[in-house]
Amino acid sequence: EDSLKKASNGTVNLNANPVKKVIKKKGAIDRLISTNLESVIARGDIHLLYEVPQANGWSTMVFLHANPQPEFNGHTGDMGILGGGRLYLDNGGQSSSVFLQGLAGFNHYTDWDLMISVEVGQRVYWKKNIFLDVSLAVNRSYAEQLKDPMAYLKANLTFGLDDRLFPFL
Repeated sequence: EDSLKKASNGTVNLNANPVKKVIKKKGAIDRLISTNLESVIARGDIHLLYEVPQANGWSTMVFLHANPQPEFNGHTGDMGILGGGRLYLDNGGQSSSVFLQGLAGFNHYTDWDLMISVEVGQRVYWKKNIFLDVSLAVNRSYAEQLKDPMAYLKANLTFGLDDRLFPFL
């Protein structure tokens, strides 16, 4: 009974760490979505790039493409999915800014093959939440039929979104 009394007199101190609320800067863009105008016009290759900006100047990138044009999809692949990051060297991508980007993933020719892409570019502010990303990309596919890296000048039309496009991203 004595030990039971001592156990019931003990106190439990739960110091919960306060939850830090992330405060979004006024006018800050939550997500961005873009498409490569050059690839659609020149090769019929439809690009979709989804960008999730981080607070430190980095962005998480998810890239999808589909090319239904048989004349060009032997060169670009008929579809692909890549992911990676983009580092803004100034202004965090919320306005005009220079960036470096690296992506890795898989591209489909006759099989799903590894592909990597490195890119350097400039984001140019156009008007409210609309940007033009001009860049040079070097893509390397590890498909058997493609031996050399491919270099492209890109012109992405980019739109800032106020909310998430996909709830899980």
